[in-house]
Amino acid sequence: MYIYIHTPMHTGREDLVVVAPIPNSPAEIAGIQPLDRLLRIDDVDVQKYRLTAAEGTTLLRGIEDTEVRVLVQVMNESLVSHCHVSHK
Repeated sequence: MYIYIHTPMHTGREDLVVVAPIPNSPAEIAGIQPLDRLLRIDDVDVQKYRLTAAEGTTLLRGIEDTEVRVLVQVMNESLVSHCHVSHK
């Protein structure tokens, strides 16, 4: 998955927040939007393991012809959404 993420310092939490999915990328096609919070990447709990932005990006990239499962919290909502991002 190609996506820009950052760790917001002002929140006091180490959340991985989507800045912007790259246009026409697998992330955008899967419906990931700016300001979505990444909660889980495949079987990795993002907060439990306190992933850095670089570690999160590595997990999101996946391997060609595979699928990465991502659990996201939609911006400013309690809604949690599962996305399957296919790497072709």
